[in-house]
Amino acid sequence: MKAKPLGLTVIFGLGLFLRVAVSLGRPVPEAVHQGKTVEAWFQEYVASADTRTSPTTPAVMNGEYMRRTPEHDNPDPAWEAFKALGEKAVPCLVVHLHSSARDLSGDSTIARPPTANQERTRLERQQAIELIHRLGVSARAAAPALLELLPESDEAEAEAVCAALRSIHPDPTAINHFLLRLGKRGRDASVLQFARQLGWSGPEVGRLLGGMLRSPEAETSRDAITLLEAAGQNARPAADQIVAVLRNPDPEIRYLAARSLSQLATNTPVAIQALKTLANDPSNLVRNVALRALANARSNGPRIPAGN
Repeated sequence: MKAKPLGLTVIFGLGLFLRVAVSLGRPVPEAVHQGKTVEAWFQEYVASADTRTSPTTPAVMNGEYMRRTPEHDNPDPAWEAFKALGEKAVPCLVVHLHSSARDLSGDSTIARPPTANQERTRLERQQAIELIHRLGVSARAAAPALLELLPESDEAEAEAVCAALRSIHPDPTAINHFLLRLGKRGRDASVLQFARQLGWSGPEVGRLLGGMLRSPEAETSRDAITLLEAAGQNARPAADQIVAVLRNPDPEIRYLAARSLSQLATNTPVAIQALKTLANDPSNLVRNVALRALANARSNGPRIPAGN
């Protein structure tokens, strides 16, 4: 058995430590920079939240957070501290992700105005997500906490969490396990949303997406086949499920299924056979995709008799 790369082992170990420590309510040793704890720097960063632009502002490039009034001679001291602390700041940020989630939990069916405490904890959670985003790969150990937070986030927060996850480049296996857990809970819409935003890989997720092609909801089937079509050869584990969807009455779904099969045709006999059945499809788009795919299969792979 090959040994895991040292970097991944360290990241996994730190992430596990943070989750266990937070779940047990045990204090995580806090780093210090220039005589201030990470928590002190964090509160200073939160206090200056209204001086930074939102990452969704058109003026913000590549998700970077910039000062509204540039102060070239006076850089943001709190951000400079977090840059210097790097991965040592992650335990503090993870604690704020979890504590905020607990403080804001409750009966969501009853509309209540947020209390001052809830507003504060929401702000701190937003700032923790922002800092993880800005720290990038040095905050990779925060990935488990971000993934845990993601399913319960509202639309705006989910966008920020996904941006942070893309910035820290978590292990793709963690993303796949997260998507599979959502699938077991029947949260198909969330699987599709986060697979689109975070990416996916692996045969298990491919088959999970393939299973959604049978959904009575046209939007679910369409989104699932769109992801599979974009995956190219990675959609091979779902080949049989894609073949089955060729009978879908929605021409757009049949078209995307044909496009997906066209990428598998030279490697998957079942895909070649299915493409042959599309020669008389009512949709011109579907027929053209199938004929082009079969022509490519004949030129690039074993000879396929034209009449078969």
